[in-house]
Amino acid sequence: MAKHKKQQTFTPQLVELRRQYEEENHQQCMAIVAEFSAGAGPVQTMQVMAKAILRYRRALETLGCAVDWAKAGKPITVIGPGPHWGPEHSVDDDVMPLGGVDYGHDHQ
Repeated sequence: MAKHKKQQTFTPQLVELRRQYEEENHQQCMAIVAEFSAGAGPVQTMQVMAKAILRYRRALETLGCAVDWAKAGKPITVIGPGPHWGPEHSVDDDVMPLGGVDYGHDHQ
């Protein structure tokens, strides 16, 4: 017995909403590329974007650890914008961040 796929019907409003979403997404992508390139060549742009991606990966990893700690009942602190905001070291530094504390997921 063959399975029949339910045919999707799209109203003109849904089609237009999807088109607007795709256009806004494209504009945001172009704005991000322009922000990172700042007139630099493609190699420099890719290096700047790679550094930003690494910062976001580290932030997500730290957030994941904080969630794990919170689930385990361990205390956590969130520091908002101010004099202590941001990493102690840049992405280029070859040292462990935050005073040598490894905030990886193998903390248990």
